[in-house]
Amino acid sequence: MGDGATETKADKPATWSATIEKRFLEELAGSANVTQSAIAVGTTDKRAWQRRQADAKFRAAFLRALAEGYLRLELRMLQRALARAAGGEAERDAPTSHEERTWLQLLRQHRAAVQATGIFEEIDDLGVVTDRIDEKLSEMKRRLESIAE
Repeated sequence: MGDGATETKADKPATWSATIEKRFLEELAGSANVTQSAIAVGTTDKRAWQRRQADAKFRAAFLRALAEGYLRLELRMLQRALARAAGGEAERDAPTSHEERTWLQLLRQHRAAVQATGIFEEIDDLGVVTDRIDEKLSEMKRRLESIAE
């Protein structure tokens, strides 16, 4: 590091492991946000993209998780739109939030990759999607509760 700064152990991203990979994929399935998912598990988005490039098995899991996260984002956007529509004129006219702009950016950014997975053809019933999301949310809740204990 040429500026005289020293890199501490806390500054270094976590070494990629099976545990980090599993947690990263769970985060990605919840958000479709590679950067946010990497930060959540203590690594960098660059390392996640490099791993995706180098490991075919991880690449397949990455795409499945990304597709699931994409579907969740679409559902969140739909829920937000329905809430705005039901909320009256003030709610409908409210400016788009930073969060909503981020969601739209992620949807645009990942649309082609998700469409290439064929997930839209796999899922022909909204009930299937809802059940999968409920299962994941329940699993995440159980993990959070076990951590809190």
